Amino acid sequence: MISIQSLGMTYPKHGSLAPVFRNLSFDVPDGQLLAIVGPSGCGKTTLLRCMAGLTRAASGRVQYNGVPVCKPSPGMSMVFQDSANSLFPWKTALENVVFAMARSTASPREKREAAQGYMEVVGLARQGSCYPWELSGGMQQRVALARALAGGADTLLLDEPFASLDAQARAGLEDLLLAMRGGGLRTIVIVTHDVDEALYLSDRVLILGGEATTVQGDMLVDLPHPRHQLATRGAPRFSEFRVAVHRLLAHGAGREAE
Repeated sequence: MISIQSLGMTYPKHGSLAPVFRNLSFDVPDGQLLAIVGPSGCGKTTLLRCMAGLTRAASGRVQYNGVPVCKPSPGMSMVFQDSANSLFPWKTALENVVFAMARSTASPREKREAAQGYMEVVGLARQGSCYPWELSGGMQQRVALARALAGGADTLLLDEPFASLDAQARAGLEDLLLAMRGGGLRTIVIVTHDVDEALYLSDRVLILGGEATTVQGDMLVDLPHPRHQLATRGAPRFSEFRVAVHRLLAHGAGREAE
């Protein structure tokens, strides 16, 4: 579904252009949950923005269903880390979700009914009349997820969506994401700093690193489903994956894994 072909990005540094990442190539098949991990500053968010059509790469290309991505695609929705600033504060939670259906030919009543359905999917059936600033950070992220779903996208691109949440809220949203996927959402790409989160959620982990970021590892995660916060994370196989990912991260940072 998503194809990244020899993607490169640079930024100005001391009067010249320094590489952020270079020659990144990988595919995300339909139906896969891909987690992308790597050190701060390696270009994970920039890569996700290129995939979403929000940022144009310096070289290479992104294709979605065989079509070059030059602007945001209706088939993909991006959920940002800072949900408080991505939601409209003057609209209620329900109105924020309705806004995602602006291009729909449905009647206003049908849109509100559909939006209410998405609010129920994310566990906020009773919070539709609340404004974003009246909700907790976890609830705001749930509204952002509902809005992404309401846009009709088959693919979600998530940029560290749970990074600012406490452990309990984070675990709840991780499980919600897995449940949403089981409910029909096909393809998800999530950027995260948390290796355990990447392994818990994903079918596959892409490890980035290096002075000019390249793919350090591409690992299939064959942990069984359904997954459980305690049982899955406590399994020996989970620990094996964790060590393997950290080893690749350490290699990308130019030091030996301890």
